[in-house]
Amino acid sequence: MKQSQIYTEVEKLVREQKIMEKHYGLELIPTSEPIFTDSQETDVWELIRDGLNTEEIISIIKQW
Repeated sequence: MKQSQIYTEVEKLVREQKIMEKHYGLELIPTSEPIFTDSQETDVWELIRDGLNTEEIISIIKQW
């Protein structure tokens, strides 16, 4: 799977599972807003480049 596809899948799962909302204690992050901060997005890309799969990345994000 291409890196951009992995990022898209991670972003989709984070939105579906409302992981960032739970992390920040929010009701909902609108789809018009980015789900990650700039530094979080950079971290996700680094995890992808390190060869982690979608499930591994989601597991790490849940620990943030």
